[in-house]
Amino acid sequence: MLNFEQISKKNRMNSKKLWDQEYQSKKNIASTFKGTVSRSVQFLLDYLKKHDLNLENFLDLGCGNGRNAIPLTKLGYNIVGMDISKVAVKQGVELAQKECSQQPVFIVGSMAESLPFRAAEFDVVMDITSFDILINQKEIECHKNETHRVLKPDGLFLYYDMAKDDSYAIDRMTKSSISDQNCGVIYTPTGIPFKTRCQKDIESIFNNFKTVSSKVFRFHDKMDGEIYDRSILCMIMKKRSK
Repeated sequence: MLNFEQISKKNRMNSKKLWDQEYQSKKNIASTFKGTVSRSVQFLLDYLKKHDLNLENFLDLGCGNGRNAIPLTKLGYNIVGMDISKVAVKQGVELAQKECSQQPVFIVGSMAESLPFRAAEFDVVMDITSFDILINQKEIECHKNETHRVLKPDGLFLYYDMAKDDSYAIDRMTKSSISDQNCGVIYTPTGIPFKTRCQKDIESIFNNFKTVSSKVFRFHDKMDGEIYDRSILCMIMKKRSK
């Protein structure tokens, strides 16, 4: 039997293939088939309005097939979406061509690697239900530092992902035959690894940012064909100057 490290390495190698398969099927993970904008986007827009912030250039990391990038483009924002899945990016381009006069830019790339953008290029970086798949410490550090690098001074980082008490995560921890509870890593039925974190965890990881607003969203959602009580942590963080 493979040990945890071997399973983790194998799944990291296959992550692109696994996400391509998920976007082709659109049947397991809610973000691949939902047509509605993430709650976190409205949370961010409300924050911008409340504080009279005129920010225009957004980077959507783990953008999928444009679920959030396309609506934001329609609102007049300049959006660059990046995703590891070629299938997702292709779907996003096709949807944008049908729905947008001004189209977002979609590129294939990993948020666990150096980002192909200039320093201080974006006003906002969004990480919406994507960070949980980063379980390797080097990848996490790279993501943290690259997010900080590409943001303008006082730029904002939007984080939105599973909280510790999310019922889907708890259920998968119980059912998964290859989960490692000591490491906190869980696997979807298709083999995609993920990890839940609380606000304290995120603030510790992203210590080059300051939290300016946060909320836990609770709602019902379909995952892997079943309805769960979701608990999703949303945080808006401001870039600290070094």
